[in-house]
Amino acid sequence: MRRIGWRRREWPCAWGVLCLLGAFNALGTEAWAQAQRSDNPATLGQSYLTGDWGGVRSYLERLGVTFTFSYTNDFPANVSGGIKTGASAIGIFQPQVDLDLQKLLGWEGDRIHVHGLITNGPFFSSNYLGNILAVSNLEAGQVARLYALWYEHNAPDDRWSVRAGLMLADSQFLQSDTASSFINNGISWPVFLAGNLPVSGPAYPLPAPGLRVRLKPRDDMMLQAAVFSGDPSGGIATRDEMIRKAPADRKIII
Repeated sequence: MRRIGWRRREWPCAWGVLCLLGAFNALGTEAWAQAQRSDNPATLGQSYLTGDWGGVRSYLERLGVTFTFSYTNDFPANVSGGIKTGASAIGIFQPQVDLDLQKLLGWEGDRIHVHGLITNGPFFSSNYLGNILAVSNLEAGQVARLYALWYEHNAPDDRWSVRAGLMLADSQFLQSDTASSFINNGISWPVFLAGNLPVSGPAYPLPAPGLRVRLKPRDDMMLQAAVFSGDPSGGIATRDEMIRKAPADRKIII
């Protein structure tokens, strides 16, 4: 009877959390969802929670400088089974700066993207569940790093483009526009790639140097290819070594 009563009390709390998340989502935009695991720039012309900074933000955008700051939270909880019951908070803060070099310097089609990544919270899946695919696609432990630094040139009419620098392979090839509607890691970087590349490959939260070429012969057709470093750690360690050496509260099962 105690267990049943606890579950009955839990439902109002769960509905309250859902309503609260829905209210925050109403303040967000498509860019808020897409930015969680991507190193691509946010879409221009968005409405921002902090407004126009007294006209400073729109003035800088006209000059070719765009600032974007996003913070996303997940609050996963295990109420029964698994390794242990409990809840945690997982957060990700992403400051970004985009430079439109056509507006700044008159270089048509050129741009620079700088992207930081700061995450907080434990590895929920490995600590509470022991499952293979992480419950939250934000899980990364406590990290603060440069997430992207790339230069891109786009030809007129976007018929071809070249991007080079520090970036993610998954954001270029393996992310669906509809994936941002879900939080489970199963819809992101495939396990067969993560399990066969050092430190899970050039994917969230570890970018790698790379070169991507994209061709668009027609409006309804696009071809692209890329070369990336296969070891985002720079040879410091393999995935298994990083997991083995990590503290118990920061290990993750991939």
